[in-house]
Amino acid sequence: MKRIAVTVAAVCLVGALGINGTVSATPARAAGHITVGSSWTVLGLPANGCTNVTFEAGHVFNDYGAGMAGTYTGGRTKVSMKWTVGSYGSMSLAFSGTWSRSMQQYNGTVSYTGGSEAGQLVPTIVC
Repeated sequence: MKRIAVTVAAVCLVGALGINGTVSATPARAAGHITVGSSWTVLGLPANGCTNVTFEAGHVFNDYGAGMAGTYTGGRTKVSMKWTVGSYGSMSLAFSGTWSRSMQQYNGTVSYTGGSEAGQLVPTIVC
């Protein structure tokens, strides 16, 4: 029984360390894609703003600090976000972007009632 426990622990450790033996600081985002529970920053909002969002199960996201939330689709090579709650929801704010391997972020467009701007979704908390 001890041998089985040691073997399971060793397999788990090797899985956590990866093939080359290094620990990844952000394993959920190693491939740069959205995962449930990950926090990202949307840049390029109206008036040069930004907001931090956390992606949750059920294809929803929340910005707990600002009281805004919405829904999203995709999360691998493309992502589309639409705010449905809060001041951004009333502006019909949306972000649509494509994953940039070289920049390790989604690049796209932020659109809202009355206009649009270039925007990015980056896998770090910036603002």
